[in-house]
Amino acid sequence: MSSSMEPRASVLSPSGGSKEDGDVDHELSANWAELLKTLHVLRLPKTTTTEFELFPQRDGALEGNSGLIVYGRPRDVVPLMLQSGVLCPMQAMLVLSRQWLSCTPDQADAPSTLRASAGVLFDSNGNSYFRRFSPSRLVSLVVNLTDDNQLRSVIRDVPRLRPQGASEAIDTPLATCQLLSRCEHVRQPKTVVVVADGEPLPPRVAARLEAVVYRAGEPGGLRAALFDRLQLRPDCEMWLRLDGQDPIGCEAKDVCNVVQSRFRPSTRTAVAVERVCAFRPENAPAQEESEWTRGQTFTVRCSVVLWRDRPTTVAMLAVVHRTDQSLYSHADAPLPVSLDCTLKRWGCDVLQRRELCERTRAEAERVFAVVRREHCDLMLLGVELVLAGEMRAVEFVVSSLDSRGFIADMAARTTLESLAVPVPEQVEPSADRLLGFEPLVSACLHRAHCGLLRGRHVLVIGGCVFRHKAVWTRVRNEFGLKVTLIDACVKSPWVDDLWDHIQFDLTDHSRDEEHARRIVAMVQQRRLNVGCCISRMEDCLPLAARIGELLHLPGNSYVAMHRAVAKTETMELVLSNPKMDPLPAVRRFGSRSIRIRAVEDIDVAVKQIEFPAVLKLEHGSGAVGVKQVHTIKECYNYFRKITSDLRSDADLPGVGLGYGNMMSLMDWLGGSEHDVDVVMLNGQLVAAFCQDNGPTPLPFCTQTAAACPSFLHPDEQSQLIACAFQSCRAIGLRSGVFNVELKLTPAGPKLIEINARVGGFLGRRWIRECYDCDLLLASFLTAFGLRPCIPRLPRPLRYCVGINLVSSRHGAALRDPDVKRRLEGLDSDEFYYEQICPIIEDVPYEEVDALLAASDQRSHTAAIDKLLQLVHDLDLFRSDEHPCAYYLSSFK
Repeated sequence: MSSSMEPRASVLSPSGGSKEDGDVDHELSANWAELLKTLHVLRLPKTTTTEFELFPQRDGALEGNSGLIVYGRPRDVVPLMLQSGVLCPMQAMLVLSRQWLSCTPDQADAPSTLRASAGVLFDSNGNSYFRRFSPSRLVSLVVNLTDDNQLRSVIRDVPRLRPQGASEAIDTPLATCQLLSRCEHVRQPKTVVVVADGEPLPPRVAARLEAVVYRAGEPGGLRAALFDRLQLRPDCEMWLRLDGQDPIGCEAKDVCNVVQSRFRPSTRTAVAVERVCAFRPENAPAQEESEWTRGQTFTVRCSVVLWRDRPTTVAMLAVVHRTDQSLYSHADAPLPVSLDCTLKRWGCDVLQRRELCERTRAEAERVFAVVRREHCDLMLLGVELVLAGEMRAVEFVVSSLDSRGFIADMAARTTLESLAVPVPEQVEPSADRLLGFEPLVSACLHRAHCGLLRGRHVLVIGGCVFRHKAVWTRVRNEFGLKVTLIDACVKSPWVDDLWDHIQFDLTDHSRDEEHARRIVAMVQQRRLNVGCCISRMEDCLPLAARIGELLHLPGNSYVAMHRAVAKTETMELVLSNPKMDPLPAVRRFGSRSIRIRAVEDIDVAVKQIEFPAVLKLEHGSGAVGVKQVHTIKECYNYFRKITSDLRSDADLPGVGLGYGNMMSLMDWLGGSEHDVDVVMLNGQLVAAFCQDNGPTPLPFCTQTAAACPSFLHPDEQSQLIACAFQSCRAIGLRSGVFNVELKLTPAGPKLIEINARVGGFLGRRWIRECYDCDLLLASFLTAFGLRPCIPRLPRPLRYCVGINLVSSRHGAALRDPDVKRRLEGLDSDEFYYEQICPIIEDVPYEEVDALLAASDQRSHTAAIDKLLQLVHDLDLFRSDEHPCAYYLSSFK
């Protein structure tokens, strides 16, 4: 190895120069050399070792830390790190030595805390950088692709990609046999497990699995298991594997003799597996085999990842063997190629290949789901399948499992692909649509982020409402947060999902300062170690911000949050805000708005605002009471009605009446309506997502339908994002997830209002479906001052279209028991239904009561067709003056 590839100890040592060259351990030197060789083969520049502090700790927050480290052989993990650089540049850490890790318990009975003092980071262009971290970075997930016992002693109980003990519980032939034999509807070959005398005998738990004790000179038990109980033919071909020995092939009648001759004193187990009949295309007799397939068979290695709460097959690689090789012996096999390529060699046409790829994918995901029932923390699994029989009657037989998910095979194929010369578009498209390392990296980042939050304490102001039930369950189970909820409710079924609940009446927001000081006193009296204070209720946002200020917690200021809930004040600030270089002046995004406290104020307002106009609650939410008005008389009448019906929060809880029932008169904005969800940290835009809204049922403005991703041109989406981001900055918002409602008019984007919280209705769910971004998780990360690592996907993952259902127009259908049963039983992969509020008959002011959406991987059109067919079958719009197609008509 050349001297240029030899690492300097002073550079790679975590202490930064306190050790001599000879003190750097062999593991670090070998891994560093292999890293440089791998980068050289991939035609990437060498790792830069320029030293400077990257992403310094600021205000106690590890701003640039995703909490994810990767530990394994560089040749196997570099492709994974390159993908991490594309999705989240300079976030995941490649660790080449145990020297770079240290694990200490925080407290006596607390779980261990793992920290990384150095690592190799990758950017989006494939460049890599060695960095030392000061202070060391907190690690919340370890992607461990080795069985290093010393590494286990370092990482202890820190969460890892491969569960503790996965190798012993999944990878060995005996473990695979025992695990799969406990799983229903998973076919595996007929198997006999032979154990040495004195070893524990595995229980016989399945008809295809037998276990016998080997005693020298006594082959009767083995013969009985083979021929009597499993009823194998004497000439049946078997594969025999003994501990520490190469697998061999033999006929069933010779198994006893081979075991007797090869069983050593050190041998603990032997596994004899029936050879499964090889796959043949339809109507293809054995004598017509081509030179590619004659004397050959293949197995399929499927890598399955738990991604977005569902098993997802990310690779299907076929390994071709000679028929006299063991299914378990791949050392001398050719490099894996795609299943589609192998099936083509075996004579399958495009349709047959597509069908077999889909069936193989489904079988691998089914096996993953079955195995995960026993290993609930499993995130990655390799499933090796044998395709047995002919095309029409093909069966899938599980030959082995791999807790590493065949990452090495995926890395090898990725390396080979990087060497290929680009070719024109294929004449014949591939039948297997696979995502490679992208879902694995994304799933690891999501779990690492949850690990950064686990055990932290959050104070939540308000939110004991029906529609938040699922939120608190997820926050407790998935994020591991300790939630103390302060709310006026006495007791609700989902309060049990919280860590603590303090009853406190928050409804009168004119007393927010008094309430904030009393709540702070209660928090201090209970000695709660709170890390942030947030609210999911629009009217409680300023109170939560004020409590955070008094407790000196990270977050937005009280002034900024109060501006956000007051619609007229928001518009005044936007219109009066100076230009913010280099983005466009924010004032161009505003429109006129006049606050209405009494009927007399309407006379003043109409002199500045032309009809048609919009009359709405000044501090309202959910479009409750928002109405288009055309005359001054209509303004008078509607203002009197609203102020008479809605006087306090008790009249309609949760819509902002705790601030009073004053209203505002605003310009009516033409054009199409859109929502932009903005993720910000310390005044910087982290991510933004656009969605389109359907036409409203004028003269009211209740949201009716939405589609994501947006149909708009990228330039138009950029304008909307600039408008949303600039508007949030103009009123003083700096960190958090905000939902901004906009209109795209012929004159450009115009602001409707800013909701300084995570968007409701369908937006949060399908932004995760389309872009793999969890806005709920991002909101908690930014609340603690941590930067969300949001993947930069090159394309949408799915296309979603949904409708909002309200009691006044859809209540009759939603109360139908048959309709309700069918909605609750919908396929979760294609449809989504959620009831937000109880369905009641008489509703004076419309609120969205339920959501129904459809999604598809192909296009918006396919999702719309699914939704229209479902709505037609259930007759949901039987009482609506417009058909469902009307509300979806703008999605073109």
